[in-house]
Amino acid sequence: MAGFFGKKTVRVKVQKDYTPEEFYEIIKDHPFAAGKPEKIRYMMTDRIVFPALDKKNQVQIGKTGVKTWSVWKDEEASGSSFAANMVLFHFLGWIANIPAMFGENAKKCVALVEETAKDLEGMNL
Repeated sequence: MAGFFGKKTVRVKVQKDYTPEEFYEIIKDHPFAAGKPEKIRYMMTDRIVFPALDKKNQVQIGKTGVKTWSVWKDEEASGSSFAANMVLFHFLGWIANIPAMFGENAKKCVALVEETAKDLEGMNL
């Protein structure tokens, strides 16, 4: 099983209270194992996302406090994926989330979350 029912979050402490724009500018050219980061606005929050492994597995970064950022595994952050996942969940219930909890991509995404957090910590931000 990947994380706790397919979820994984790692908090990263930084030395300065960066805005999402400043944080993205600093990390955008770092060679992350999860791929090239992209800054987006999704569900009224600024997020830094990496290429999705599939609709249910994507590494994301967001500001979660003063001098604190979190790296987590979540569904792909795009309007079309959100709508499709909601329709599936409506018709299939929790069964629709099984690929996000137990599949190969879920395990890989959890490992990428951990690796991305270690990379960020190693950058001494």
